[in-house]
Amino acid sequence: MAALCREEDLDDLCLSRVKLAYIFCGNLKTLPSIVERVRKAGIEPFVYMDFIDGLSSKDSAVEFVKYYTSAAGIVTTKSNQVRRSKALDLGSVI
Repeated sequence: MAALCREEDLDDLCLSRVKLAYIFCGNLKTLPSIVERVRKAGIEPFVYMDFIDGLSSKDSAVEFVKYYTSAAGIVTTKSNQVRRSKALDLGSVI
């Protein structure tokens, strides 16, 4: 397991041998491509909702991750986001 805290470390993450990565960086524009690169490297990406610039605590933020990225799931402390991710068959870590 790894955590991507800075976009400039994306190449290093993709070259690593981890199987799961938490994405702590990015914004609405860059998140889809970050997640896609991580997934193509054979790593299951989970998006940490509170750290992505432009995402809110609303259910629609979970829908954005589901429909505009290839993330395996989300990381959140918000119960409404957990419920919504389960309804969308998107993994969640509390």
